Amino acid sequence: MITELVIITVTIALFSMILAPRVKSEKSFFHGFTSAGASPGLLTLIFSQVTTWIFARSLMNAAILGFYYGIWGTLAYAAYYLSFITGASIIDSLRFRHGYKNIQSFLFDRFGSIGTGCYNFVIGLRLVSEVFANLLVIGILFGAAGSDLYTLSILGFAAITLIYSMTGGLHASLRTDVMQMIIFIIVLVALLVIVIGGDTFSWDILGSCSYSGKSQGW
Repeated sequence: MITELVIITVTIALFSMILAPRVKSEKSFFHGFTSAGASPGLLTLIFSQVTTWIFARSLMNAAILGFYYGIWGTLAYAAYYLSFITGASIIDSLRFRHGYKNIQSFLFDRFGSIGTGCYNFVIGLRLVSEVFANLLVIGILFGAAGSDLYTLSILGFAAITLIYSMTGGLHASLRTDVMQMIIFIIVLVALLVIVIGGDTFSWDILGSCSYSGKSQGW
């Protein structure tokens, strides 16, 4: 099982590197523009947002809550992503109603450099936390915490991500996000077909959970 997982992972990593050409412009690196100067499309941005937020840690959190509380634990965690709607509303208001290009500009006008400094500090901590949380999940998939394979997988993934991010910037990140989202959709559909089409599947699973034996999710 570990051998197959390593092969699949290495294959995806290689494709990620291939899809991450070295960018030569500021707009490509920081804004995701193509070499021809075209901005990323809506579908690309949607796939990138979904991939960025649901992979690794979020999938494991949903699985853990599903184990303890059944389908209701998973749905409760999924409800967190309704924040996409409130976030979109806030960004839309800042951009089109108030004319700001980013949150920092808005905070600077209201609170000065202290406001932007505090915001950037909190966002920095959040990003560092997200990176390490996702890397720990990757390590757990390959081996027990503290094992050699666990450590090597974390270092390997961190190195690959750092390389293609430094060479391709946001443009490379968007392309690999789209690739990963396509793979995710294909695998998810295949798993659903296999599970639902199996002889042992029962819709009763929607009202059960592995750990408690009761519908505590309600």
